[in-house]
Amino acid sequence: MIKELKIILNIVIPIELILLSCVPGVSMAQKSDTVSIRRTVIIDTLLVKPRTSKFYPLNNFETGYREDNIKFRKIKNKAFSVGEHLVFEIAYGFIKAGTATMSIPDTQWVHGRPCYHIVTTAESNKFFSFFFRVRDRVESLIDVDGIFTWKFEKHIREGKFSADKYVEYDQYHRNVITKKDTMPVPLYVQDILSSFYYARTVPMKVGESFDIDNLSLIHI
Repeated sequence: MIKELKIILNIVIPIELILLSCVPGVSMAQKSDTVSIRRTVIIDTLLVKPRTSKFYPLNNFETGYREDNIKFRKIKNKAFSVGEHLVFEIAYGFIKAGTATMSIPDTQWVHGRPCYHIVTTAESNKFFSFFFRVRDRVESLIDVDGIFTWKFEKHIREGKFSADKYVEYDQYHRNVITKKDTMPVPLYVQDILSSFYYARTVPMKVGESFDIDNLSLIHI
């Protein structure tokens, strides 16, 4: 059983692009606010022993909606589970620049539905932090049954720049809600993290491709 996965990468900022570039055979073509992800190789199942993990609860700005008569999809998932912890080595040329992680420390409940708590981090090492310190953290709550997103938040700490963003995906009413705006989206729309995990559940053959409805909100 795999306990830790290490991959050497060329350093890419922001973290969303780092995570997508970690996946073998994945390319990202972004048009306005939508992202199309194409996978040409089968990603191996990575299930690991659960570990203890510190995490911060997602900002909870519930909108008070719930419609029990809506039946969401159910997707068969044998690709990942609680306890998975992936570690990526970030390098600039031949020099190690830092570490990125992707983990599922636990499950949480959102609108009466169980969700995987996805946590990703990117940290520069001591040497690079002297010039440009990076401490990024991105989280997502993904529906356990349907593998689609409910909540997303991003905390960026890069040099002197810092930003905190919170997004709620209202799958009941097909809306995405931020502190600034509400916009209509397709049902089962994904965030940048949930897209990666959803792609791992899709059965594919080499050479096949598929599209994912994705609202990344990188600039919000």
